[in-house]
Amino acid sequence: MANVYSTRFIQHRGLTNSAPADYVVPAGFRAVVKSIVVYNNDVFQSNLFLEGAVGQAVAYFERSLGDRSIDQQTPDAVYEADELIRVRVVAGTWDVTVCGFLLTLP
Repeated sequence: MANVYSTRFIQHRGLTNSAPADYVVPAGFRAVVKSIVVYNNDVFQSNLFLEGAVGQAVAYFERSLGDRSIDQQTPDAVYEADELIRVRVVAGTWDVTVCGFLLTLP
């Protein structure tokens, strides 16, 4: 039987396109991303991606000019041990929290 741990994988305030926010799933675990919550306070057009283990888009957020708001998606994305959970900003400045579960592998 697997143990399940509620986990905050990424929490970042003021994330920009200068560097992504990453979390590597530890050996012996599987991660399930249940929620990504973002806030954008830019006056410019902004967007960001939650990426899967091979760089595919799992969640995408976009804000138009002057559209400041909080948003949430529930992607239910599964990542295996040693895979990368990445939030990548294309434009703008974002506050980001990515949460879910870590499950021990049998």
